[in-house]
Amino acid sequence: MNWKVVFQASLFGLAMGVATVFLIPSRIEPLFWLVVFVATAYFLAKRCANRFFLHGVLVGLANSVWSRPRTSCCSIDTSPAIPRKPR
Repeated sequence: MNWKVVFQASLFGLAMGVATVFLIPSRIEPLFWLVVFVATAYFLAKRCANRFFLHGVLVGLANSVWSRPRTSCCSIDTSPAIPRKPR
């Protein structure tokens, strides 16, 4: 198990989470998520010798840890997201 790789791969999700709040419009957000998923899968395939699925699951869990504070922050102060995210 390579925890350093799991942490590094989860940083893609953290960067994307911040970008979806401040930079990326919602109409093209799914395309960016697709790029992040493919980049993460490629990163894991290159860096891990075995247990690809387990590494991917752990990256997903790490991304859920990153997304909690971001979601909480946006629910408290929605001013950055409201002008760019129509309901």
